[in-house]
Amino acid sequence: MLSKIRLNYWRTHVVAWILLVALFGVAGIATSTVLAYRRATFELIVERNRQVTHLSAARMHDELAKFSQALAALARTQEMTGRDLEAQRQALRTAAFVQQGLFDGGVVLLDTRGRVTAAVPGRPEIVGMDWSNYSYFRQLLSTPGAVYSNAMGHGPEGTQAVVVSVAILDGDGQFSGALAGMLRLGEMTISPLYASIVRLRIDHGGSTFLLDGQRRILFDSVGDRVGELYATIGTTDPLLSGQAGTLRVGAPGAGEMILSYAPVPGTPWTLVTEDDWQGLMGPTRRYVDLLLTLLGAGMILPLVGAGVLYARQRDARLADEEGQNQELRIANELKDALMPPHAPIVPGWNLPVYHQPAVEPGGGFYDFVLLADGRLMFAMGETIESGMATALTLATIRTTLRCAARTYLAPAQVLQSANENLCAELPVDTAVCCFFGILDPVDGVVHYANTGHVPVWHWHDDQIDELDGEGLPLGTSLDSVYEAHSITIRPGECLLVFHRQLLTHGNAQGEPFGLPTVQAHVERDQGRAAHPIAAVRSALQEFLGGGSLVEPPLTLFMLQRLAAAAAESGEIITRSRRADAARGANVTRQVA
Repeated sequence: MLSKIRLNYWRTHVVAWILLVALFGVAGIATSTVLAYRRATFELIVERNRQVTHLSAARMHDELAKFSQALAALARTQEMTGRDLEAQRQALRTAAFVQQGLFDGGVVLLDTRGRVTAAVPGRPEIVGMDWSNYSYFRQLLSTPGAVYSNAMGHGPEGTQAVVVSVAILDGDGQFSGALAGMLRLGEMTISPLYASIVRLRIDHGGSTFLLDGQRRILFDSVGDRVGELYATIGTTDPLLSGQAGTLRVGAPGAGEMILSYAPVPGTPWTLVTEDDWQGLMGPTRRYVDLLLTLLGAGMILPLVGAGVLYARQRDARLADEEGQNQELRIANELKDALMPPHAPIVPGWNLPVYHQPAVEPGGGFYDFVLLADGRLMFAMGETIESGMATALTLATIRTTLRCAARTYLAPAQVLQSANENLCAELPVDTAVCCFFGILDPVDGVVHYANTGHVPVWHWHDDQIDELDGEGLPLGTSLDSVYEAHSITIRPGECLLVFHRQLLTHGNAQGEPFGLPTVQAHVERDQGRAAHPIAAVRSALQEFLGGGSLVEPPLTLFMLQRLAAAAAESGEIITRSRRADAARGANVTRQVA
């Protein structure tokens, strides 16, 4: 009997100790899980803020492009490229964006020496002043694109403003002056600059700052600190490093902040966002406190364990989704880097590019290369791949086509050579549809070859014809043979080259979008002199219903031959380039 009692006693103690150890073990596991959860949450918050700031800076670059594009469009006009000062002043005064007040600080015309020759609205006190030492003029001598300045007192009556400047090139491509548009600071209710920033709708609950290259505040979303210097962080200032990043600053528990920063591409500016650390971590902290209370009471351990397991699975799923999104973002950035933002400048020709990417990444691409003899190589194509594989495939295609083109082969031979290389390089079941052409800007002849039937339209006399010619896609068979074709673009005519994705759009009745729809749209609006790209976009919007504010995905470029008078300078320049190329070839043969 005594042995049985002692046995039950020891059995009870053993079970109790086992339960106690299990309780401590579960509590320890749960506590470590909570700490891991806090770390993972912190990392996700930091990464989220960094990505939001980085993408917002990239979107800001696109939003700011309207300022430089307006100036560049005026700089390319015949009145500006000529050296008639009175004609330049008249063109500046009558420019549409000047009348609309796009630059609330006015627009200034500078000559080749950086002297002010005109200003709209009129500012006689600055006419004749030498502004050649300012960065927005000096950088134009070595920078082909637009230049954005730091905050400067060059606005009307010495007010603070930032300056956007572009170069004016004459018919020979020589620098002949500059246009400088001024955007005033500190007037958020009317400033076009601030309106562009507000339209971004940066998704966070803190403060947003836009800093210039000297850390001077250009925009403050919640206060009135425009013109002040932004506080330096630590012994070194990462905000001026030109890199994106995130910092946790301040004393723990007393005004800690998450500070994310990213450079605005194409400018010396930096976008900075500040978020309160306590506010961001508040929901997480309340959840942890509740979980620890439940663990202390020891009442619902199974539920706590299930909750922790669910949280870990959710974190893993979010981490996996974030990794996939990161891969897609990197793939899109690499893809965009492989495609030129605009075509080379070819005198006598208008070569605009319109690119509205789809939400889902695809394998479409286009490319331009100005050859040494003055001819223009261009290509448009697409592949069925997506993700990181798209970027790798496009890099292979781009390199292959460019190398083949620089050997001065005919387009059909270029595609033949590219096909032989791609058959060995591309993954299995990967094919590339491609239209490849070479334009002679002097006589307007385009020699081309087509694989996979990439659609190309010839726009002439308010009529549109589709070019003939197609072959097997690249990378499918070593026995593929491609036919050579040619077409002459007369003055006033153009070619439209685009992705087949344009023809896959359907309206509410299930009808496909195609050439008849565009032709009917052009015939109906005949006489309005619609730009071909604008006509295609308008026809597509009307075909899809016209009610959506979102542009449908569309990628196309145009080869438009200008009037014969405007093309004469292009012919002279192109012949000169060919002569230079021929002399270079003779020197090479003599050395050999």
